[in-house]
Amino acid sequence: MARLTQPMCNQTRNRVCGLKKQRGMSLIELMIAGLLSIIIGMIVIEMMASANVSNNRVEGVTQAQQNGRFAIHWLSDSIAKAGYSPFSTVKADSMVMGACGGTATPPAASAHCSRNNNDSPDQIAIQRVSDNGTSCAGLSLEDLGVDEEDLVVDVYWVERDSGDGSDLYDDLFRCATYTEGGTLLDSAQTLSSGIEDLQILYAIDGGTTFEPLDNISDVSAIKAIRFAVLARGYSDAVVWQGQRRYLRLDADALDYSDGAPRFVFENTVYLQNYENITSE
Repeated sequence: MARLTQPMCNQTRNRVCGLKKQRGMSLIELMIAGLLSIIIGMIVIEMMASANVSNNRVEGVTQAQQNGRFAIHWLSDSIAKAGYSPFSTVKADSMVMGACGGTATPPAASAHCSRNNNDSPDQIAIQRVSDNGTSCAGLSLEDLGVDEEDLVVDVYWVERDSGDGSDLYDDLFRCATYTEGGTLLDSAQTLSSGIEDLQILYAIDGGTTFEPLDNISDVSAIKAIRFAVLARGYSDAVVWQGQRRYLRLDADALDYSDGAPRFVFENTVYLQNYENITSE
């Protein structure tokens, strides 16, 4: 029985066979390929968008945590210096300066005082002996003309967003160092951005609770300080949906619905230099 074989292209049929071998995709195949390309492209775009949102979320949370941790650690270290004196003959009358009697706010002169607020940030002023150390921002007190036995006052406060539109994230944690008489030693310094609030409570020697400054009749008896800061990230990306409420010690609650990442950080410092304080 003869075996059937596929006819081979001869010279007269070579052009026809060449056309058959070069045949492209049909219209249906093109449509299917195009549809698959669109689907794959949409999946890739969705993955990239999701990764970008996730990255913004992580970045915003990280920024808020870094800002808060920096502020809480800086305050902890600085407040622990309250009442410091290496000299037996030079001592501060109190570790914490009393409540502000006027309207002056740092960096104005004679703003070396403490403030208590419920709907705005508190302000704390601590007193210590220079000992040729540094200002609250790390500047040399000796270079600023301060003698090692002089008393200085470090003031810490928060300036909330000015709202002028030039900078949405200008919530600043700031400090300034004064002489005992209230003269500003140098310009106020910004320690950190992204700090929206600072609240402070005090405990006196023999007391059992932490109280706002308004309840403290004798600031020289303050033995411990509890404080809280509210920190936020810089990113515009919405991290959390809906409204969130933030509680900071005795202050009125703050509600935000902008989705920005925020965290409350708290700490308590017991003033080890209390024995250096002399009462009148």
